[in-house]
Amino acid sequence: MRTQGIRFQARMLELIRKYTWTEEKRSKLYRDIDLSPEMVVVDVGCGTGAFTRVIAQGLDSKKGGRAIGIDRNEELLRAARRFSETDKTISFRKGDASKSIPLPDNFADRIACQGFLYLFDDKRRENVIKEMIRVCKGGGIVAASEGAIDSTIAYADGNDVLNELQRKHNQAIVLGYRKVYGYDRNIGYKLPMYFKRLGLKRIGLDVYPYSDGALLCDNRVPLKHRMDVLNYWEVWYPTKLLSKVERCETVSERRSLVRKAEPTLIAGGMGYEEIIEFMRLRKSRAQSLLDNPELLQNDMSVGFGVGFLTTGMKP
Repeated sequence: MRTQGIRFQARMLELIRKYTWTEEKRSKLYRDIDLSPEMVVVDVGCGTGAFTRVIAQGLDSKKGGRAIGIDRNEELLRAARRFSETDKTISFRKGDASKSIPLPDNFADRIACQGFLYLFDDKRRENVIKEMIRVCKGGGIVAASEGAIDSTIAYADGNDVLNELQRKHNQAIVLGYRKVYGYDRNIGYKLPMYFKRLGLKRIGLDVYPYSDGALLCDNRVPLKHRMDVLNYWEVWYPTKLLSKVERCETVSERRSLVRKAEPTLIAGGMGYEEIIEFMRLRKSRAQSLLDNPELLQNDMSVGFGVGFLTTGMKP
């Protein structure tokens, strides 16, 4: 029996992606995929359309340029249409890219995705890439922006226990996602192999430094957004889990609850009590920062990683 995959929420995706692409990184992206204003670009697995909107900023509808987002989740597509309703360059279609992208052969000048290919086992990932290649025009570029947990650094200033648990958490994610879902959380730097094997030419790999979920040390990100991220990731979710843990009457009940809530961390080797302590420390630290915006403004804790952009030309 196949394990159910991850269910994404629109707010979560927007929080993750909204400030990923600074002006400097957008300019680099356009150069790396050789984007021109008149091109037709498809964003596969678009979610709320955050990456679609980034691409669309490099296009000109008056010259024929347009960006089309594809996703199978109707809830996320509704949010995507709402966020992009005034942009004539952007449209969205429902479709499951692992089966068939709802577009004809040789349709797009560029076809891309962000944070999408890690969500498949090896066979289905190849199917998605094959579909992307099919929809791309000859001489066009297929591009994938993906991360790798191995590249992630999370450092909470003055909290050695939390830092050690964060390292265990990252290691457990890589192993646990592979065991539970068959997903590869280090796929970012492995995609050139897939692209080459599936027939693409002129393979390229570029890196993009980014501040991940913490976003605290990056003063280019508005304070309100950093507070929203803390509220969602570091307070809301830990509070939800910990409140359920507190209602458990036995150790067995507590372990069953944690196993159901965090199957990847358990499968990846993180202990039950370690997960609970990790949540408590995250919540406590985040709440202290939220209670004192000045402290948050000056916080130099680090959430950092590298995004990998793999590109290949269709012959």
